[in-house]
Amino acid sequence: MEKFEIPVSGGNVDDSNSKELVISSYQGNLVRAPYEGVIDKMDPNHCGGYIKIQHNVNGQQYYSSFCEVNRITVNRGDNIRKGSSIGIMGDKDITYSVLDSSSRKIRVKPFFSGIDNDSKKSTEPKKEPKRADIDKKDPTANLGLPKDDNGQDIFSKVGLAPFNLMDKIFNIKPVPLSNESIMEDEVLQEELKRIKKLL
Repeated sequence: MEKFEIPVSGGNVDDSNSKELVISSYQGNLVRAPYEGVIDKMDPNHCGGYIKIQHNVNGQQYYSSFCEVNRITVNRGDNIRKGSSIGIMGDKDITYSVLDSSSRKIRVKPFFSGIDNDSKKSTEPKKEPKRADIDKKDPTANLGLPKDDNGQDIFSKVGLAPFNLMDKIFNIKPVPLSNESIMEDEVLQEELKRIKKLL
């Protein structure tokens, strides 16, 4: 089924009642047709401004019912397209419901995308897959810091830049950990020779 659109763009939608939406927004915002249809009724004196639109959805007849439309901009019998303006909001919340062919209120959520509780996949945020190259012991891994192409956070990279530069200037190479005590003396002697040459 093609989904309806929320009738007020940028509005806050309260869908706690399964058979109606209460939509709040700023005064003067446009109220739009959630789906194509024909204006069946309109009455500025009923429920603060009443509009009823007849829809044909997959061969079935449904109605959109609006209350509290401050200024109605359509007339009975008008053919309207999905998203076309039908009125203007006042200082009260719009109450919207869907009616069946017998004019009884029915569940609203199945008609709208994004508020359908029966399909949780569309409403839950997507979880990012875990990256295998992130070190689990890295305390900054879950801080949401921006990363470079190699997965290192940019702030650490900037902070370590002077040390990386020193490594390049002095050509310091990492020492393997086996035979630590013997190698340590050799590395110290080598570094002392380099420092003496620089002085």
